[in-house]
Amino acid sequence: MLNVHVKHSSPFMPQSNGRPERMNSVVLEALRIYTTQYPRADWDSPFEVMFGKPIRTQLSLPSPDDHQDETLDSIREATEVSAEAARAALEAAARATEARLAQVRRPCRY
Repeated sequence: MLNVHVKHSSPFMPQSNGRPERMNSVVLEALRIYTTQYPRADWDSPFEVMFGKPIRTQLSLPSPDDHQDETLDSIREATEVSAEAARAALEAAARATEARLAQVRRPCRY
């Protein structure tokens, strides 16, 4: 379809790959020219393309001066609600198990 032929060569000897190396330099130069002609601050990084989210670095961590008490409070409240729901579900399951066992339990004769 694209008329591409694979030719194997030594990976540690770029001097022996004259044409591919020249093509790589042409592509890099074209990309360099394109990005200088059309500068954008929101270019996606390769990480964003692969994982769909921006990379987190130490610079992107919140500083101690940021006020994130509301976020922490909402997380804490959500955790408490989830824990209470889990407790209630466990108690209901324990009651249901006890009721089932009471139906099949037979007295022990000694």
